[in-house]
Amino acid sequence: MRLELVKDWMTRDVLTVSPESGVLAAGQLMREKGVRRLPVVDGHGRLVGIVTFGDVREAKPSTAST
Repeated sequence: MRLELVKDWMTRDVLTVSPESGVLAAGQLMREKGVRRLPVVDGHGRLVGIVTFGDVREAKPSTAST
C-alpha cells in the first residue's frame, strides 16, 4: 500500500482572503469557486486563520428574525 502524502492532495492555486475581508464576500467567493474553506492571510502572506462555510452561515442573520 502506497503512503498518501499531503502534497498529493493539496491545492496548488490557493484562494485566500484577508482579515479585513467581509464575511459575506468570503461566503460569495466560496459559493462561486465551490470551496468550503478559505485560508486567511495577512499582508505578509502569513496564515492567520481559516474561515469555513459554516462560519459564514453562522454569521448571517437568521431568516426567522426581522
